[in-house]
Amino acid sequence: MCSLLSDFSQSIAIKAQDKGVELILDVSNLGNIMVLGDPNRLRQILTNLVGNAIKFTHQGEITIRASLLPTKDKENSPVQFHCSITDTGIGIKSNVIEQLFDSFTQLDASTTRKYGGTGLGLAIVKQLCHLMDGEISVTSKLGHGSCFEFTLTLQHSNQSQIYRDKIDCSGFSVLIVDANTTNLEILDGQLTRWGAKVTKTSNGVDALNEIENHPENYYHVAILDKEIPCSDGAMLGKNLKCHRNSQNIKLIMMTSMAERGDGKFFADLGFDAYFPKPTTPKDLYNALCVVLAEDETFTAVFPLITQHSLHSMLPDDTASSFPSNSKILIVEDNRINQAVLLGILSNLGLSADIASNGKEALECLLSAQGESAYQLLIMDCQMPEMDGYQATKAIRSAKAGLHYIDVPIIAMTANAMKGDKEKCLDSGMNDYLTKPIDIKRLTESMTRWLHPKTNNLNISKEESKAASSHLKPNVQIESIGNRADNEDQLSRHSHQQPQKSNALKSDKPIEKARLTWDQDGFMKRISHNEVIGKKLLILFMDEVPADIELLQQAIVHEYSNDIIALAHKIKGSSRNLGADDLADVCSEIEQMAKKKEQVKWTSLREKLTSNFNQFIMKIEKHVN
Repeated sequence: MCSLLSDFSQSIAIKAQDKGVELILDVSNLGNIMVLGDPNRLRQILTNLVGNAIKFTHQGEITIRASLLPTKDKENSPVQFHCSITDTGIGIKSNVIEQLFDSFTQLDASTTRKYGGTGLGLAIVKQLCHLMDGEISVTSKLGHGSCFEFTLTLQHSNQSQIYRDKIDCSGFSVLIVDANTTNLEILDGQLTRWGAKVTKTSNGVDALNEIENHPENYYHVAILDKEIPCSDGAMLGKNLKCHRNSQNIKLIMMTSMAERGDGKFFADLGFDAYFPKPTTPKDLYNALCVVLAEDETFTAVFPLITQHSLHSMLPDDTASSFPSNSKILIVEDNRINQAVLLGILSNLGLSADIASNGKEALECLLSAQGESAYQLLIMDCQMPEMDGYQATKAIRSAKAGLHYIDVPIIAMTANAMKGDKEKCLDSGMNDYLTKPIDIKRLTESMTRWLHPKTNNLNISKEESKAASSHLKPNVQIESIGNRADNEDQLSRHSHQQPQKSNALKSDKPIEKARLTWDQDGFMKRISHNEVIGKKLLILFMDEVPADIELLQQAIVHEYSNDIIALAHKIKGSSRNLGADDLADVCSEIEQMAKKKEQVKWTSLREKLTSNFNQFIMKIEKHVN
C-alpha cells in the first residue's frame, strides 16, 4: 500500500509543482502490513481527487494522508483503509456540496468557465468507493480549501512485507530545513520513529544558528529542501560544509520532481544524496542507508539510493556526450507522453521543462532569456489552445523574442502521412519524428541540434526544404543505425543531399504485427529502465481509465469533438507504452468521428473496452 501511494504521488507531483503547489504524502500511520484490494480502482480514485485538488489550488499545499484503521478482530477480518486529500484551494460553496458527486455536476458557471468543471470525475469516484465497500465525503469552506475523505474495505494478505521500513538511527542527530510546516512534521515523525534526534528549522539563517550553537560534529545529517527562505538549499549545504562545526555533516537534498540531471551539481557542493518530493519513507530510508553507512561499506550500500540521484551521482564513463548545461523545453499536452520523454532524457543525463500547449511554450520562452534561454524545443504537433504548427510560426515571427527565431525545434506527430513533413517545414520546424517515440531517432536528432559543431542555424527554409524534399516518409523501422545522412530525419543543418534510397518508394507506412502489449518495444523505448517503466505503467493506470470512461460517454451522447480529442489522447498514450491493439481501436474511433460515421464508432465501443481490459491485465503483474 505504501509503495502504491508513493509511486502515485511521485507520478502526479510534477503537475502540482508546475503550479507552484507543494504535494505532501503522509503514510506514517499506514504501517507495514500487506493488504488485498483493487489497486486500479484506488489509483483512479486518487487520480480524480488529487487531480481536482491541483486544478483548484493556486498556492499552498495538497496533503495526502493515509492510514489503516484498527479492527477488533485480528486475522482474516476486513481492514478499513482511510485516506484524505486536503488542499488550500478555492473551496466549494455549501449549496453545491450535496450534489457534488452526481454525474456532470459543476461548481458554478464562472468556475466552470475558468477551470473546466469536474465532469464525471467525482461521480466515478463515488461509484468506485461503493464498489470497494467504502464511502466518500467532503468538507469545504469557500476560499479556504477542501478536504475529501474516503474509506475502502480491504483484506489481510498472507504475503510478507517486501520492503523493510525500518532503520536504526539511534545516536544520530538530524537537522531538517524546510519552509513547509506539514512536511517538517511528517519527516520529524518518521525519523523519530527510527530513533533519530531531530531538530527542525524553516530557513537557512536558523539552520546556521543551530550549527553555531552546538559543538563540532554534533549533527550527523542535514536534510534540506531546495526552496527555502533566506538561502536556497544548495547554498545552505555549501555553507554547512564550510562551517567549522559541520564540515563532516552528511547532506541530503529534497528537490522538485521536475529537477532532474542535477546530481553532479549537488555532488560538487558536497551533497551525499538527493531525492524528489513528495518525500516517501522508502526514499528517506534509501538515502539514510547511504549517508549513515561506514566508509568501507559505502560502495556496497550506495546502490540503494533513489533512482534520480544514483545514476547521476556515481561516476559514469558512458555518460551522455550532450552539453551538461543543455536546456530543453518539451511542448506536449499528454502527461504520459511527457513522462516518456522525461524518462528518455533522464537516461541521457538530461532534464527538461514542460509546457502543455503552444501558448504555455511561448510564455516559457519569454520568461527564459539570455543565459537561461532554451537551446532546443521538442514540439508536439496536435495540442489544445495553440498547436505545434501555430506555436512554431509564432516563435519564428519573434513572438517569443528575437533570441528564439532560430531555436531548433524537433516536431513530434502521431501521424506518418504524406505531406506531414512538408507541413512541419512550412511552419518552421527543423526535424520530424513520429510517435511512438524512438530513442535512437530522438537521440540522433538531439545530437545534431545540441552540438554547436554540427549545428548550422543560418540555412534558409528554402535550402532546408530542398535538402529534404526527396526524403522518404518517416515510418517506423526496427533499426535505423547512426548514419549522419539518416533518411528518416529532416535536417536543416546540412547542405549535402543524402543518397536516395530504393528500399522504400511508397508513401504507405510499413505494416507490422499488432500486439496487446509490445513489451519489448516499450522497454527498448526507455532503454530498459525498469524504474521508469514501472512509473509510466502506473501513470497510465492512474489516468487512462477515467479517459476511457469519458470516451465511452462521449460516444453514447455522440459528441464528435470530444470523441476525436479523447481518442487521440488515449491513442498517443497507448502507442508510447506499446498498447498496440488499444491504440489501433482509438485510431479507428478518431477517424470515424472525423467522418461523422456514428454507426461505426458506436460499434467500436465493445472493442475499446475489451482491448483496454486486456492491456491492463497484461501490465498489472509488472506494477503490483
